[in-house]
Amino acid sequence: MRFVIVTGMSGAGRSSAMRILEDDGYFCVDNLPVSLLPTFMELTKNSSEQIEKVALGLDIRVGAEALRETASVLRSLKSKGYEFEILFFEASTPVLVKRYKETRRLHPLAKGG
Repeated sequence: MRFVIVTGMSGAGRSSAMRILEDDGYFCVDNLPVSLLPTFMELTKNSSEQIEKVALGLDIRVGAEALRETASVLRSLKSKGYEFEILFFEASTPVLVKRYKETRRLHPLAKGG
């Protein structure tokens, strides 16, 4: 089974990547809480539906403690023999600002937004 974790800066292309992966036959789950990741991976691995490709969208805007938890969960999964790839999307500030202007909404981390 192929597990891909898709994360990155808000506005850098994570949602677009998830749509592309879904079009490529991946079973996609977006914004799964990190605490559910081990259970989700176990259930997916043992599913009778024979899911071959999974993409998980993780939001990294959650703060330092959540990032530590994410790192801990990923290390634990690695130690249990799970293999996964991480796709991290980033973009320059001007590109992020342009993308948010195009969608006519404030960036989630903008003041007042």
